[in-house]
Amino acid sequence: MRVRVTNVNDSTVFDDSDANFKIQGALTVTSPNGGEKWTVGSSRAITWTRTGSVANVKLEYSKDNFATATVIAASTPNTGSYTWTVPNDVSGTVKVRVADAGDATVNDVSDANFKILAAFTVSAPNGGETWTVGATQAITWATSGTVANVKLEFSKDNFVTATVITASTPNTGTYSWIIPDAISATVKVRVSNAVDAEANDVSDANFKIRGGLVLVAPNGGETWTVGSTQAISWTTSGTVPNVKLEYSTDGGVTYPSVVAASVANTGSFSWTIPDSISNTVRVRVSDVTDASANDTSDGNFKIRGNLTVSVPNGGEVWIIGSAQTITWTSAGTIPSVKLEYSKDNFATVTLIAASVGNTGSFAWTVPDNASTTVKVRVTNTADATVFDDSNANFTIRGGFILSAPNGGEEWVVGSTHQIAWTTTGSTIANVKLEYSKDNFATATVITPSTPNAGFYNWLIPNDISATVKVRVSDANDPGTSDASSSSSTPPTILRPPR
Repeated sequence: MRVRVTNVNDSTVFDDSDANFKIQGALTVTSPNGGEKWTVGSSRAITWTRTGSVANVKLEYSKDNFATATVIAASTPNTGSYTWTVPNDVSGTVKVRVADAGDATVNDVSDANFKILAAFTVSAPNGGETWTVGATQAITWATSGTVANVKLEFSKDNFVTATVITASTPNTGTYSWIIPDAISATVKVRVSNAVDAEANDVSDANFKIRGGLVLVAPNGGETWTVGSTQAISWTTSGTVPNVKLEYSTDGGVTYPSVVAASVANTGSFSWTIPDSISNTVRVRVSDVTDASANDTSDGNFKIRGNLTVSVPNGGEVWIIGSAQTITWTSAGTIPSVKLEYSKDNFATVTLIAASVGNTGSFAWTVPDNASTTVKVRVTNTADATVFDDSNANFTIRGGFILSAPNGGEEWVVGSTHQIAWTTTGSTIANVKLEYSKDNFATATVITPSTPNAGFYNWLIPNDISATVKVRVSDANDPGTSDASSSSSTPPTILRPPR
C-alpha cells in the first residue's frame, strides 16, 4: 500500500509514497498477562482485544520468553477468547502469544510471566479420620501434572504453623506415615510440589490424632475373686496424662461402673475386686480428655465369690454320731452353698447338704463313715468353680462309752466281772482291753483283740490296787478309746478274797 498527495487545483501535481507500507490490525493479550497461577488440566480462557480486521489468530505459549514456543491453536476465529485446557507443562515462566494467523508480525505477548502449576488432590486423610499415635497410616493423593517429588506437612491450626512430615519424597501418590505424638482433633495434611510450594492441596476437613491405649490385663479368661487385689495393666502410645478405668458385667454392652474416674497414666492400677459377681466382666481404659481413645478387654473374664473352710480344716477327730459345726467364711454375695465330704481327696464325694443358706456355719451329725482321710468341701450352689476344701485331712472314727467298771466298783481277785461298753459307728470289728493302776501312764493288756460285742467277761487278776481303771479301744486304732471315769468317783478296787 502507498499514499498519494495531489493538488486539488492541479491534478498533475502529486506525489506518491516512495515504497509500499502496511496497514495491519493490532492485538492485545489481556489474560494471562502475568502473575496468574493456572493448574494443569484446568480450563482457562485466553483473552485479547483487537484493532482492525483480523479474521483468525494463532495462539502459542512459551516457557523461555519465546526463544521456543508451543502452539496452542494454529488458527482459530478471532473471537477475543479461547478456552484452553492447561497442559502438563509445569513452569513458573510461561507467557502466551496471540498473533494474526495470516501475519505473524501482528501479535501480542503476556506482559509478564504466569505460572502453570501441578494440581494435587489429597484423598486421605481428608477429614473425619481418627488416627492413633504410633500407628502407620497411608497419606494418599492424586496429581495432575508431572511432579517428581512432593513435600508432606501436617498442621493442628489450619497451617498457621506446620510440621514437616517429609521435605521431599517421590511422588508415588502414597506415603506411609507413622503417626506422631501430636494429639489433636484439628489436624490437616498438606501435599505440595517439593520445588514449588504454591502447588499444593490440603485435607478438606480436620481429622484427629489421638493417643493409643492397649489393655493388657484383664484381657479375657481370668478369674478374679471378690476382695482380692489385682493389677489392671495397659500400654500407651502418645502423651495421655490421665486415664479413666471402668468395668462392665454385661460383656461390654454398657460400662456403668467406674473403677477410677481419673488416675495418673502409669500403665497399672491396683484394683480391689468388688462384689460384682459375673462371668461376663470386661474392663475399659480411656483417655480422660478423649473417651474415643480407649481399649477394652478382648474377651470376658470372671469375678467370683470366695469361700474358705475354717472347720474342719485338718487334724480334727470327730466321733461318729457327735454333733459338730462346719464353719466357713465367704467374700462376695453367695446366697447358698452346698456341703460335701470325701475320704479320697474328692475323687468321690458324699453329699452333706445340697443347698443351705450361706450363714457361715452348719450343724452336722457326724455320719457312720470312719476314715482318717476326710475333708469337707463348701461350694457356691450357683457356681461350682467357687469352692474350698479342708486344707488337710481330719478323722471320723467310732466312739466308745465304757459303762463298767466306771468308778466305785470293788472287784475281787479271781472273780469274773463283765467289762461293758457301747459303741458308736459300725466299723469297729474288734476291741482291745487294758487296765492301769497309774491312770494309763503304764497299762496291762487284758486282751489285745476280741470281737466288739459290747461286753467282755474278765477274770480279775491278782493285781490289787485302789486306783484301777479299764480302757476299751479299737484294736486297729488306739486313738478310738474310752476309759473308766476320771471324775471324783472313787476308783475301782481289786481286793483279795475275804
